Amino acid sequence: MLGPRRATRLLPLALLPFAANAAAQPAPAPDAPTVVLYTIGQGEDVFESFGHTSLCLRFAQEPDDGLCFDYGTADFNNIGRTGWLFLRGKGSFRLSTDPEDVVFADYRATDRTIWRQVLPLTPEQAESVRLELLRDRRDPRWRYAYRLLVDNCSTRVRDILDRALGGRLRAATAGQADRGLTFRDYGRQGFAEYPVANLVLDLFLAADADQVADRWDAMFLPVKLRDEMQRVLAVEPELLYERQGRPFSPDPGWGGRGWLLLLAVLLALPLAAALRLGRGIEIALAWAVLVLFLLAALIWTVAWLSPFPEGRLNQLMLVFVPWDVVVPFLGVAARRHYARARVALLAAVSLLAVVGVFTQPLAAPLLVAFAPFALLAFVPPRPRPD
Repeated sequence: MLGPRRATRLLPLALLPFAANAAAQPAPAPDAPTVVLYTIGQGEDVFESFGHTSLCLRFAQEPDDGLCFDYGTADFNNIGRTGWLFLRGKGSFRLSTDPEDVVFADYRATDRTIWRQVLPLTPEQAESVRLELLRDRRDPRWRYAYRLLVDNCSTRVRDILDRALGGRLRAATAGQADRGLTFRDYGRQGFAEYPVANLVLDLFLAADADQVADRWDAMFLPVKLRDEMQRVLAVEPELLYERQGRPFSPDPGWGGRGWLLLLAVLLALPLAAALRLGRGIEIALAWAVLVLFLLAALIWTVAWLSPFPEGRLNQLMLVFVPWDVVVPFLGVAARRHYARARVALLAAVSLLAVVGVFTQPLAAPLLVAFAPFALLAFVPPRPRPD
């Protein structure tokens, strides 16, 4: 869904409705196009983990060679700037176009499964789709603020089709249960083979991502949009190409949480050994505090910068706090009092998670912060040997 796209080419055919005749009079509207939905399976790159959607128009003049519109195009050659715009909620993604045969050839060459659905739209509905696509493509500076869960290449197509259908798609899917999975659950499945990406989801997607997704929401995944088109319009997906390589697993297992558990051990063990031996305490403490501070700085920075609920309302801001950085500069007694206060805060967060007030996956992050502070709070250092 986020994969890099080739250079775009707007065919003269797409500009046909806007051409003027020799007398400078508006040309008559062409026949309504046929609308074709392509669904692309997962790819090897982490940016391709959720698949992709492309909506194509076929015109009477070229019935077998349409023009495909792609809302998943960004400047991936300048990933720093694109990432910054994404984080700030600025327009970083645009609509690009490619000939239909190019789309098919490109995705087949990268061994990604391809489904096609020729949508049974009325001429009026197809014309509505055409006008929306060309409107977004007309201005080369047009951009939108990409949001992984609610505004991406699939939801843009979903919304265009729903408007063309007079709200029929939303009416058939909104409020309908979809296995009780949350947005984060779907994200973890999509990133099943990428533990680091799963770690990013757990740390930086805030509580809003733990809402249960209904069938309408779930169409942020291209395969869900494909399935709903099959249900609502009774159009069977045509399998054009099936991936030849290894299948992708939907089971994330421990995912990024395994890395957090390992991190908890790596923070706690040096500090436990230092307290037991009575030496090296300052070094072990500085190591633990440095890691906790960096996590806090990243989480708080993302929360401050993001304009969207799924980035801002992060309950981990109560688990990782930037003022932990003061701990190595405190005296032994003050350090113990501070550590006990932090353990109390972490216990309160745990309780709120248990009773369901907090909804984010907090267990592994809590252990990362709890392990070193519990040692510092309740394990007295052994007297330094003479």
